Amino acid sequence: MNEKQEPGRTGVPAPETPPPEGPLTPGSEAGWSEIPLPREPAQPEERRVAHEFGTRSTRRRALRFPASFRVTMETMDPVRDPVTGEMCFQASEDDRTVDLSRFGLRLRAENAPSVGTRLLLRLHLPEEPRPLEFVGRARWTRVELERGTNRRRAVCGVGVELLGGPRRSLDRYGRLLDELRARVTPAVAGGKGLR
Repeated sequence: MNEKQEPGRTGVPAPETPPPEGPLTPGSEAGWSEIPLPREPAQPEERRVAHEFGTRSTRRRALRFPASFRVTMETMDPVRDPVTGEMCFQASEDDRTVDLSRFGLRLRAENAPSVGTRLLLRLHLPEEPRPLEFVGRARWTRVELERGTNRRRAVCGVGVELLGGPRRSLDRYGRLLDELRARVTPAVAGGKGLR
């Protein structure tokens, strides 16, 4: 179907056969790499920064940095359309990141995927001509309130674990995190944000 789909709406018919069961292995395809497991223990500098700025909870594997970038998201696993009941793929074109970390990101989305759904993410950076592509998995979702012009509105918060992506995307994402880390100041602890 070449007609333009409304952002956040389902509509791309699912194939007749279901996708293969089991974990996604992007490393098996040429040009894709898996994201390495976190190193243990964290480097002393990271521990100091995390402790001083309060940007890491005891459950986190990596520092999280606030950042807002446009994200397009497509499900890789078919889902059931709530209106028609047919199996299809969801796509959204205008979601935003809330924060980024080495192993995942938090999104603010109009429609949340089901927990456990594999996702194809395209992160649009202002200075990059092509979006960064990643495969991820929705790990949690929740309703969040966002301030509007006149009132608050409900949006979906989505936690995404990054599973892999093309080497170019992973390298650029690593540089982006390094740039965000360099901008962290003691003002973060006081709620003033980044330089």
